[in-house]
Amino acid sequence: MTGVAILGRPRASRLGRWAAGLAIAVACGLLSSCGVGAGQQVTASAAFSDVSDLAVGAPVQMADINIGSVKSITLDGNQARVEISVSSSARVPANVTAEVRRTTVLGERFIELVPDPGTTDHSPLLADGATIAHTRVVPELEQLVKGGAQVFGPISANQLAVLVQAGGQGFGGEGAQLHQLLASFSDITAGYAGQTDTIRALVSSLDQLGSATGPDAQAGAEAVSNLARTTTILAQQSDRFNQLLASLNNLSLQGRSLLESYLPQMNDQLTGLADATNAVAARQQDLALLVTYLQGHNRAAAQATFDRFVQVLDDLVICGLPNGGDDPTSQAGACTPPPGGTP
Repeated sequence: MTGVAILGRPRASRLGRWAAGLAIAVACGLLSSCGVGAGQQVTASAAFSDVSDLAVGAPVQMADINIGSVKSITLDGNQARVEISVSSSARVPANVTAEVRRTTVLGERFIELVPDPGTTDHSPLLADGATIAHTRVVPELEQLVKGGAQVFGPISANQLAVLVQAGGQGFGGEGAQLHQLLASFSDITAGYAGQTDTIRALVSSLDQLGSATGPDAQAGAEAVSNLARTTTILAQQSDRFNQLLASLNNLSLQGRSLLESYLPQMNDQLTGLADATNAVAARQQDLALLVTYLQGHNRAAAQATFDRFVQVLDDLVICGLPNGGDDPTSQAGACTPPPGGTP
């Protein structure tokens, strides 16, 4: 491959106006004869909308010469307040623009102080503690384009042709693969083009789905929030829930043990209860008669009471014997109730 020499280009003329002044400023700083000591610094601040990865200690330049550094970066409202310190011997004009730039496309960021076009050697200087009103963040794309222009600007048409030819030679052995790749891209594009209606219908369906679910989004969000809170409560109460399950398990084991131990006695009690119930059921008629006779007995006993003693002999003894002395003419001595159940 034929080598290509990348020629340099003179620096932009924005240095011209300040070249002589900067040289004088440097000379004054070295000789300490311009009324300001060589070691003195001027501190100023500037506000930027975004400083990206600008760091404390980054250089501060004017005319591409380091004249100071960044001292601090703080948040001021929604802007970044950058404090810089520059050498007083640099004689920075008061009317400058502070720009955030990169040294290279992938390099570090720094502060560039750019004097206004109308600035002269007799313009006021930047005062200590001043605030630089004009600031600017240079976009990286702008730096990339400017950097590309600086690289390719000095290259002639013949040199560009050599570059293109060298690139063609580099890809020459891969022509078939590149052709196949381009053909594949063409097939993919044609496939998507053939499914335009399907894609459009899919997008429309998604839009309808979003419209349908949109009104219920708040309710869904509340449901998810409630579920999250419920899950949190269950997680917090999991230990107590496990203890409850263990207690229920112990209770069931103890209950089973009791049933197994006392099952014979329970069977005997249930059997006895069943026998008593069967006996009562078999004597239902007798119980009915007893209830019927008791009504007449109570009335007769009230009439057969003498000196607070009830003559029960007639009801329980005489009436209990066959033909034991039933006297139908006497209410106290009658054993058979009159018709209608009233003695």
